[in-house]
Amino acid sequence: MQLAVARADFKDVRAPRKFWKDVIKNKARTPATELVIRDEEFHVGLVALSGNNEMVRALYGINARIHFVRWVDLEQRGHDAFAEHLEILDAIEARDVVDLPAQIRSKMAAIPCPPPMHIVTSAYRPPIRCSS
Repeated sequence: MQLAVARADFKDVRAPRKFWKDVIKNKARTPATELVIRDEEFHVGLVALSGNNEMVRALYGINARIHFVRWVDLEQRGHDAFAEHLEILDAIEARDVVDLPAQIRSKMAAIPCPPPMHIVTSAYRPPIRCSS
């Protein structure tokens, strides 16, 4: 996100902000499966603010692996995380390189621990450390 802070200007942040406000406005009528997809799209747009296409490509792979975890997070926390997305955009616009990492760490610490990977996929994955 430091690259996004350094490279994105106000007009670059407008599109993801509008996108996410539309998601928030329609969240009550949107199924959880669709909200998870919108959340992934938001994160891709956020990383794209960095101007680093390789990071965007890597995020698509990460999203594919953690799709289930995002869904569990949405089911457990409900829509609590929705405002956090706008706060992160605020920090990018304000060029707040001090507060932004703390916001991201706080958001990630709230993500629930996924079930054992053998339940999600048969491929071996190293254990995930949870903050619970």
